[in-house]
Amino acid sequence: MISHVFGNALTAPLKRLSGGFLHETYLAHTEKEIFVLKFISPSVAARPGALENIARAERSAKSFEGVIPLVTAIEHGGKQLFPHGDRFFLVFPFHPGKSIHPPDITEFHCAKIGKILG
Repeated sequence: MISHVFGNALTAPLKRLSGGFLHETYLAHTEKEIFVLKFISPSVAARPGALENIARAERSAKSFEGVIPLVTAIEHGGKQLFPHGDRFFLVFPFHPGKSIHPPDITEFHCAKIGKILG
């Protein structure tokens, strides 16, 4: 799947990551780069207009690159959503980091996010 989109073959099996809420996220090691694949939940994808809304949200997020710290889906051939069997996925560049979950989130984290969004 990734090789069809970017011309890079996988060098290891996909590794499931935490996060993604309703969707599934995987780490994809390729010959040249590391990506994160976000497979859209089939129940979400089945909703009328959902895939277009996801694509629109990613296009909107791109307009904020360089303004706020965010990672947007990679576009290839004018697309951000790619089919794989009966599912769709987005591809993101991999950025190492650490997820913070309750109860470790503090007012400091919330203030930092609020400043970015404000």
